[in-house]
Amino acid sequence: MFTLEDDEFECYSCGTVFKGIVLGVTVQWERVYYMRDTRMVAAKNSFRWECYCSTKCREARLKQAMRALEVPIPAVPPGLGPIEVCARCRGPVDMTQFHRAYVEDEVETDGVNSNPIDVNYLAVVCKACDPWNDDKVQKWPEVTPMEEVPPKSNPFVTPEGAFTPTSYLDFRIRAMRLRRAVGNGLLSRTRAYQLFSQICGYQSFQQLRRVLVSGNVPEPVWDSQLSDIQLAMRRQAQIAVLVSTLPTSEAEAANLIDIGGFSSRPQQRFRPKRRPLHDLPGTERIVLGRGSSVSTALMPPAAEAHSAGAWSSIRSPTASSFAEGWCGGNGVTVAYRKRRKVQLRAQLQGDSVSVGGRRRLESTLRLKRRFATIGMVLDVDETEVMT
Repeated sequence: MFTLEDDEFECYSCGTVFKGIVLGVTVQWERVYYMRDTRMVAAKNSFRWECYCSTKCREARLKQAMRALEVPIPAVPPGLGPIEVCARCRGPVDMTQFHRAYVEDEVETDGVNSNPIDVNYLAVVCKACDPWNDDKVQKWPEVTPMEEVPPKSNPFVTPEGAFTPTSYLDFRIRAMRLRRAVGNGLLSRTRAYQLFSQICGYQSFQQLRRVLVSGNVPEPVWDSQLSDIQLAMRRQAQIAVLVSTLPTSEAEAANLIDIGGFSSRPQQRFRPKRRPLHDLPGTERIVLGRGSSVSTALMPPAAEAHSAGAWSSIRSPTASSFAEGWCGGNGVTVAYRKRRKVQLRAQLQGDSVSVGGRRRLESTLRLKRRFATIGMVLDVDETEVMT
């Protein structure tokens, strides 16, 4: 039987080309499952030996077809009992185990789908009498793991131009970069891994993964380490892989290579080192410092002498206590504003400010400005007055 079109067949008896209902002789490797009220046949490795256009053509050629299969047609055709008779040795055939069966079937086809109409058993044979008694036919076709599938050779990438990521995490990051550049909806994660492995010069993702998890990862050859000719050859190989895999042009593939930089060395990111607080100018100390560190940084030396009426040293404004009225000969005015700011004007009469009293104001003070005059403004956050 050979197919002329998707839905056309040629009769083995009369040679007529037909379509629609196909009658034939089918050989299959099967077993029967017996349940409560039904029996289910599980067939695999099934193939149609011959096909016919009509029942008359099938009856005319049936014996010749079975003779070619080296299986006689028994006088009593087998059924679906638990034990049937072998057509060759007349021995028992356990139908619950896999065995060879020969059936005549009638199937309606529409080119893509096929719906069985009628199936009748012609013969069954035991495993010892099976003409195809070999491991390839009787066993279920095992799916070879992807790691053991012999990959297709990549004619575009030479071993000298191969690029190995530094780690499996680096590989995933670069593969996801490729997927985002192409489009997440156009390129699945599995295809992105496979395509990026080919861009790196490996034949498959499994081959590259074995290298990455082996512990013997070779040093990556970055683009910056190649000469102009070698870099051009690598880019041409990467572009050829993209063009052969994706529906894209060479210009678009070159743009993807430029944007992705899949084999380029990652840029070094330097964080500027912060200078110590005592090495910075006064304005930078105010910006970088916080709380009492600002006060300490801006506080003049305590032993420095000043003339009367000049600025004097401030002792730890973060833990100062203030009093109402006149305290220690210093005139202190405390005013509360709506924005919880306190403006303190001290009329200095000595070399230092000495303020104390019954009411204590405990807060975290932050020095905002420093005046050359005798007045200063202090911001108070979350001010609380405790008696």
